[in-house]
Amino acid sequence: MSVTIATNAVERSTYVISVVFKDEDGNEVTPTAATWSLLSDDGEIVNGRDAEAVSPLAATADIVLTDDDLNFATGKNGKRRLLLEATYDSGYGSDLSLREEAEFFITDLIGV
Repeated sequence: MSVTIATNAVERSTYVISVVFKDEDGNEVTPTAATWSLLSDDGEIVNGRDAEAVSPLAATADIVLTDDDLNFATGKNGKRRLLLEATYDSGYGSDLSLREEAEFFITDLIGV
């Protein structure tokens, strides 16, 4: 699986994280199930975003974070972690696991 995080998020703005699900051979695959969780740097769930379903299920997905997801004060250092968990089927078996964690930072706006 690959996760694309190009730049820092901006406090209380909108931030899109692109995900491409790949099998053990590096080929794009549509998962049979996929969820994401948003965590602070110390592992606390942010804004109740725990095991959110990726929908629709496809080989690529965009996860959209906004407002309270990007509250700089939560976690106090502006670092976030997005945990992705998925299962897929391939010639190697069924319900195979994919897990990936991506880290990004929130730019603190003085006036917000």
